[in-house]
Amino acid sequence: MGGDSRLAGGGLGKYLASAMATTTSRSLLSAALRHLRDAEYLADSHAGQSLNQAEHLVGFAPECARKACLSARWPDKLISHDLSSGAESLLDLAISLDAYANRYPIKNWSAVFPGLTRWNPAVRYQQTARKSADVSALNGKVRTLLGEAKQAVDSVLIGLYVDGQLDPLGDL
Repeated sequence: MGGDSRLAGGGLGKYLASAMATTTSRSLLSAALRHLRDAEYLADSHAGQSLNQAEHLVGFAPECARKACLSARWPDKLISHDLSSGAESLLDLAISLDAYANRYPIKNWSAVFPGLTRWNPAVRYQQTARKSADVSALNGKVRTLLGEAKQAVDSVLIGLYVDGQLDPLGDL
């Protein structure tokens, strides 16, 4: 009985654990940090401030962090950029098939991060906020989204680090 040599000497759990160290997972984590950093920069008060762009980028950070926790890449397209409660059922399916992913805090985000649940990449098509009241409202919304995105990404990074999946001296 030949079997898959990747499963020898440690079983499926060890194989799935090694899959987390893939370039794709690291790339997704790196992208999560980049999107968060760029959104923070665009939201800061300076000459290049662009709250609309910050709002657009901020949701991609937790999306990438969550996908980095999945051993398989097939759910990526199905889950897409969706952070809503509707995506939770697809994510639950992916996690049920991936015992490794169940270790990380990537479920029930609609309850934990309600602002992110309402985020949609289609915000890029909204009219640019120019009036003072619109800018002020958008600023509040972006600050809320940034706070939730930081919490979501940090919780994933901490979980992966504690699990031994991230090198503290590594380059994300």
